[in-house]
Amino acid sequence: MILNKDYDLYSFDIFDTLLTRKVARPTGIFVLMQHIFNTNTLYSDIPYDVKTNFYQYRIDAEYYLRRINNLWHDELDINFDAIYNYLQKTYYLSDEQVQKIKELEIKLELEAVVPIKENIDTIKTLLAQNKRVILISDMYLPLEIIKQMLYNADPVLATLKLYLSSELRYMKKNGDLFKFVKSQENVEYKKWVHVGDNHNSDYFKPTKLGINAILYEYVDFEDYEKDLLKIEFQNPIVQLLLGCTKNLRLNKFLRNKKANLGASLAGTILYPYISWLLDQACRRSINRLYFIARDGYILKEIADTLIAQNKLNIKTFYTYGSRKAWRLSGLDINNEKLYGQFIDMFKYEGKKIHFILNIDKNKLIEMLPSDLKKYHKLKNRKKVVEYFTNNKEIVIEALKKNEEQKQNALKYLKNNVDYSDENFAFVDLDGSCLTQNCLSHLFNNFYDKPIKSFYYAVTPLCYEAINLDKYYFTAFKKPMMGHLIELLTRAPHGQTLGYDSNGEPILEPIDEKILEKWNFEDYKQGILEFTSSLNEYAKQYNYISFESQKIMNFYLNYLYNSPDKKTANLLGELIHVSYGSEKNEFAPELNIFEALKYLFTKKCKTENIRFSQARSHKLIRKIIDYKIKHPNLRKQIINVFINAKCKEANLTILGIKVSFRSLIWGKTK
Repeated sequence: MILNKDYDLYSFDIFDTLLTRKVARPTGIFVLMQHIFNTNTLYSDIPYDVKTNFYQYRIDAEYYLRRINNLWHDELDINFDAIYNYLQKTYYLSDEQVQKIKELEIKLELEAVVPIKENIDTIKTLLAQNKRVILISDMYLPLEIIKQMLYNADPVLATLKLYLSSELRYMKKNGDLFKFVKSQENVEYKKWVHVGDNHNSDYFKPTKLGINAILYEYVDFEDYEKDLLKIEFQNPIVQLLLGCTKNLRLNKFLRNKKANLGASLAGTILYPYISWLLDQACRRSINRLYFIARDGYILKEIADTLIAQNKLNIKTFYTYGSRKAWRLSGLDINNEKLYGQFIDMFKYEGKKIHFILNIDKNKLIEMLPSDLKKYHKLKNRKKVVEYFTNNKEIVIEALKKNEEQKQNALKYLKNNVDYSDENFAFVDLDGSCLTQNCLSHLFNNFYDKPIKSFYYAVTPLCYEAINLDKYYFTAFKKPMMGHLIELLTRAPHGQTLGYDSNGEPILEPIDEKILEKWNFEDYKQGILEFTSSLNEYAKQYNYISFESQKIMNFYLNYLYNSPDKKTANLLGELIHVSYGSEKNEFAPELNIFEALKYLFTKKCKTENIRFSQARSHKLIRKIIDYKIKHPNLRKQIINVFINAKCKEANLTILGIKVSFRSLIWGKTK
């Protein structure tokens, strides 16, 4: 509209239209100030109550003065000096103290400027067409500071005529500033177009006057970001991190859902681990990091970005390995502790025993005693572990059959890992430590020291390290969290199934178009752009990068407990590829029949019931919620049957009284 029609005057709002800040909200500047007051000795003379409560004091001062002006001074605007005069008088500050605080606010405002390229480009196009362009802003900061902020955003903006409420005292929000501009610019309202982000000041008021107003849709936060901001609005790390994701969405990924997912969610969850990892590597003099496929694919890319930006003396490598490739090959039948861990895992991966041992499923069934033929059944898991603990013959046969693969694995590791000194380590994501213990025993064939491994641990299941130095970033007491983390660290290739005779990895065949269709490269780019931007923020504001772990914890729990529909759709639609076969979506939308099946049996074709719930109809969401809140519903139903002395016994489900009669025949009384 603005470029296709001819107007006599084009005006633009400034804040959140032409420029924004590096913090989540404008008041985030006050959060940074409060943090600096309490950590920088330069401000040690500031009264304790001001340092502790500055954020609220600063907001309250501005609000109070505006209320006074609105009620008694015809809604004239306030200015920067008036705000600090009020603070000085109220909290008994000296001239020197006030000057220091004012200078800090101006410094942070100037450093926090982020241009909004889309609208700046529009202005440049208008100027190239010799159009008359002006800027109009309701803002308390002085004119010279606003001019400098505009220059920092783009020098061309500082050349434009500026109508500022703090100088003129008139405001857009009551229409008076527009009336003043009309008289100064000698323009008819109908020949004037104004662009801004505020519904009242930039759209309703000018439209009411007859100005052609265009409301600029400034970016919003994601649901999980809004929730985080509600409870952590005075956290400087939160302000900067959310400012970072907001500005990436604004200037780079405005309409790219997958890139935004990478920048705003996945990057926030993965970045703290790699930041910590690199810090630990430097402290421990580790200069070679081997990221294990497939979870290490994106992690390595994040690490490479940070290493390059921070000029670290660390090299990274991508190592093809997996449970399938290393566990059986690294198993030592004579090491009771390692063998015990290997067999104990059958409790958790009972359906995959044949796959783990690389034995044909039918042959394995023939080799097992009659009472364990159905080894995959949950009720038989404990017996299976007891059997294999006391009978090693099947495992010994599997090891003999696997000997060639073991030699191929050794060849790969020797050729692709520099073990000339101890300054190397492997990097994994979630895991029990069993695979790394087996890898360590593989290394024992040619390396006589413990290997080192880093973990981003999110699953409670873990084993004692055996000849291995393992370092955990964190540990959560949530089952199935590992699946969510692994979902965020997809790789564009299949898992490592083993190695050929030349020591080259053999990868599972997958349909590469699956991730291509999902826009995986955009997603990865979002993560890397976030990594680069947040690292620059961290350096600029002297914050240790992995302090963002608190935010990471919040997002993980959000994903685990209450994912929003948008996020659940983006991640849930991923095809989950595991153990050499392409499966269905990670968490598909459920229909009513699947929901009812889950209600009574807790069985459902999804790898994450919360994600599937979020993607489904409101009624289905209620059914799933009811089941989660009443996990023993099946027992309740059985008790109704057992205790029913007559056919009138009933049970209340979802607020509906269900009778014994209806449970059996589908009929009501």
